[in-house]
Amino acid sequence: MSSTSASVSNDTNVAIFKRVYGDVTNLLPEDFPLAKKIPFTEKQKVGDSYYEAVVLTNETGITLGGSTMDAFELNPAIAGVVKQISVTPYISVLPSVVPWGVISRSAGAGDKAFFDALETDAQKRLGRSIKDDVLPSMKKRYVAALPRAFAEHAARFYLGPGRDPPRALALARLDLANRNTLEARALAVETAIAAHEPAAACELAPPLAGGTPAQQFMAWRAFSGCKRTDEAAALAARLGIQR
Repeated sequence: MSSTSASVSNDTNVAIFKRVYGDVTNLLPEDFPLAKKIPFTEKQKVGDSYYEAVVLTNETGITLGGSTMDAFELNPAIAGVVKQISVTPYISVLPSVVPWGVISRSAGAGDKAFFDALETDAQKRLGRSIKDDVLPSMKKRYVAALPRAFAEHAARFYLGPGRDPPRALALARLDLANRNTLEARALAVETAIAAHEPAAACELAPPLAGGTPAQQFMAWRAFSGCKRTDEAAALAARLGIQR
């Protein structure tokens, strides 16, 4: 007599379960208490030093005359104390290295990342009480400060998560000026199409006609958008595009 044992339908055999992710839990203690109690204001920006008057004591010398009608002497006045303090700016540096790939791939957080890397990095350094309207301007300044070598990454960021095709086109042109390759040209054409600049796309597209199929396809899109029908038809025939 023989017997067989049935296979058990467990998570090893039936892989149907998903990972469920929660939010980020910050276990660090509350930081930047002084920055929250003494908020920064524009007028406190300093050149050499910043001065402010501080009241240390109120004036005193009160005389209590009582409730009788007798004559009494007044106590001498004691003036309050006001001193001026000066603060000289002090420089402190906390360097942080965040790869551009981490910044661009985590932009906006959502389903693809627990948090926006650049935004969280700024929060850690400037305090969690930083105003939300400060962060977008910080990101723009960060991108503006990038060297020409990072223009491609910045262009792809604004073409995708950044949702600013005109800015992407400007950066792609900068990238093309820095490295005149078919890859850089294809990016410039793609950003021009996204920015609704068909004339710019057509001006940049001709060299792509001799590139890879993907680059030829980008040239076809550009020629189709600016009514250069003969060139678009030639590329369509080569690529097998039927319209």
